[in-house]
Amino acid sequence: MDLTLRPMSTSQILDRTFFLYRHNFVLFAGIAAFLPALVMVAQLIGIGIQQVPGVNAEEAMNVLTGLAALAFAVVNFVGYAVATGATVFGLSRVHLGNQVSIRECFKAVFSMTPRILGLVILIGLMAGAVIMVGFLFLMIPLVGFVFLLGCGFLALLLYCRYSLAVPACVLERLPVSASLTRSKYLAQGALWRILLVYLLTAAMSLALETAFSTPTYIASFLHSTKYALALGIGAAIAAFVSTTLATPVGIIAISLLYYDQRVRKEAFDLQLMMQALEGPVQGIRNAPAAG
Repeated sequence: MDLTLRPMSTSQILDRTFFLYRHNFVLFAGIAAFLPALVMVAQLIGIGIQQVPGVNAEEAMNVLTGLAALAFAVVNFVGYAVATGATVFGLSRVHLGNQVSIRECFKAVFSMTPRILGLVILIGLMAGAVIMVGFLFLMIPLVGFVFLLGCGFLALLLYCRYSLAVPACVLERLPVSASLTRSKYLAQGALWRILLVYLLTAAMSLALETAFSTPTYIASFLHSTKYALALGIGAAIAAFVSTTLATPVGIIAISLLYYDQRVRKEAFDLQLMMQALEGPVQGIRNAPAAG
């Protein structure tokens, strides 16, 4: 086992994030492609329906929009939960110097999907509730807007506090409530680091998505009617590629922060080192005597 665990600065976490992503690109991109592939298929089906003779394009879009809204909560949240859990598990394996396949990652977290889904929804509801409080005061001139910004910032900090819950759930196999408590403990004293990593990885992901999507948007603006079908297909493919490439960055970085906090608070690197040393000792003790 390659024991690379050690306390890392924010820049080192980002360096490690892109190092692992680059050297295990097929693994992480393959896992991240799960949900964007479903979205792309739905978009292509919608484009195909619009091309059927006799079908009103506007009515078809209204029907598809309704169906998409109905299926979004199920497909998106479940798909996101599964892909996030699989990415966390894959990161844990490669970060500790082990090999793992895409199939093994999905298989390892499949039974934990309800827990991960519960965490994703619960954390989102808590952060959303804080923002909604800010919207209630938005009617007050000036003060209401400032209060909304403050609530938004508090919601972001709340999200950071519980951002390590999914790694704790997957890697320590904890239930929902214990995962939230565990994240609160590990994130204590590191909220600003977590927030900074979130902001930096979000900016990198946005830049990546923009690089892939901008050419399609420009082409759509210049030739919106002449090449509508080709541009629609191109936009769906561009969204699939950009989302697939950008999604793993933030999950890998947060998972590394989880390990980093365990190293800082619990000397996790020494625990693994002792486990590695106990293996050969047990083998020597259990070996038959010579002669």
